[in-house]
Amino acid sequence: MEYLKLNNGIAMPVLGFGTFMLTGEICEEAVAAAIKAGYRMLDTAEAYGNEAAVGNGIVKSEIDRKELFLVTNYCLEP
Repeated sequence: MEYLKLNNGIAMPVLGFGTFMLTGEICEEAVAAAIKAGYRMLDTAEAYGNEAAVGNGIVKSEIDRKELFLVTNYCLEP
């Protein structure tokens, strides 16, 4: 996995796993499998409506949450 070093010294993964259009059990299993395959950055957003499923997938992966980057988007109504 390739990383970028941030200004605060933390290394952030360059490649992330996107969760757009994933919901429920499928999302949980996909997130857990992605983490077990080596992904350490997960892309999600409030608009996806899958926060709980992403969280459950993280728990199922059995990887410490401190090892993961969660990237989220927030959109304001126009």
